[in-house]
Amino acid sequence: MTTLHLPYPPSVNRIWRNVGPRTLKSKVYRDWLAEGWAMVKAQAPKPVLGRYCLNVVAFRPDRRDRDLDNIIKPISDLLTACGVIEDDHMADRINIEWSDTEPSKGAGVDVRVSASRGDNG
Repeated sequence: MTTLHLPYPPSVNRIWRNVGPRTLKSKVYRDWLAEGWAMVKAQAPKPVLGRYCLNVVAFRPDRRDRDLDNIIKPISDLLTACGVIEDDHMADRINIEWSDTEPSKGAGVDVRVSASRGDNG
């Protein structure tokens, strides 16, 4: 099992931008990926190989209404890019919930990745 603390991700609604006929990663997303990459590497996680389960506790950065499911994709993509998981299509279960702590600027997410069905190299 691997446990990480990551910066609060951008909503999936903000990670892509259309520039003419091309679809590119937005600056907000590129910046978050760079910050997240540095945080993952600093925590030196053990990779979880094969099928996995993902548990996320999100800490609210403010009191705005937010769609909790919109932060799963950026987290999964970051975990794949950093080699924590092999590929996000290998998720067997994803659980995500809001923390019941008060919102705070600079809030993030706590992520736990565990092997599913005994697969872990």
